[in-house]
Amino acid sequence: MKQTVITLVLASLPLVLVGCRGSRQQNSLWDDVKIGDLDTTRQDNAARAGQIKTNNFDVHIYEIPADNFARIADIWQDLDAQHMRFYNYRAFAENHFRAGLGRRLRWSGIEDLIRAAGGMKMATIALLLGKTGGQDLRITGFDNPLELTFVDRGGAIDRKLIGPGVFGLRFAAASAPGRDACEIVGYPVFSVPVPAAEGPMAEYAKSREIEFKGAGFGAKMSKDDFIVLGPAQYVGELQTLGGLVFTNLQGTVFLEKGRRPARNISVRLFVIVCKATAY
Repeated sequence: MKQTVITLVLASLPLVLVGCRGSRQQNSLWDDVKIGDLDTTRQDNAARAGQIKTNNFDVHIYEIPADNFARIADIWQDLDAQHMRFYNYRAFAENHFRAGLGRRLRWSGIEDLIRAAGGMKMATIALLLGKTGGQDLRITGFDNPLELTFVDRGGAIDRKLIGPGVFGLRFAAASAPGRDACEIVGYPVFSVPVPAAEGPMAEYAKSREIEFKGAGFGAKMSKDDFIVLGPAQYVGELQTLGGLVFTNLQGTVFLEKGRRPARNISVRLFVIVCKATAY
């Protein structure tokens, strides 16, 4: 399924993120940030006209043959997990998520490791994140209900019936201390697409929306910094949060040197690159 961007209504987003060392909570820059209703057309046109400033990111989506999952373990050795921030690191990890921050010149080495594992880039999605809006990056859609098991923000195991609708990652950004810096946050979300940001249909869609903040992550970033988001372990099903985000059971046709093209179950990696900041 092609990866596309769906920009939806974002409600208020009070965040208290914690680092992965210990459990002490910190006041976050996000505590005072309110993400309001977003009209995609108005924001895109205003951005082009220079009327609003945006934090610009590219999200590179890679898929790697599931059989080669162990070969990407070295990626994490070159990344900084200590400066990542989380709503609840324990919940993030128990959902089988993993994330690390890369600084500028390490990017080419990450790509080399992905290619060495037989991985392919499937898409690059642009994010324009302003003060009053965010974007949802679509991972998959489904027509039938699905019972999804996950660890919630409080660390408890929960189950929700989701669908029909769209499942993806939601991103927003705000200013951060320091020159040319911003803070980005992301987390999985289930939503129901609607043609307008206001009205009865939008209200109905909002009531069906589920945000999985237990798997939320964030980091302070400057130009050319990047975050790698991937699975902590291979999960070969779609009934858990980690499986739904990172596993493609439909498979991808991989072209590996010396082998015939073959469709294999694959694992997704997301690389979020900061291209420009608004502050």
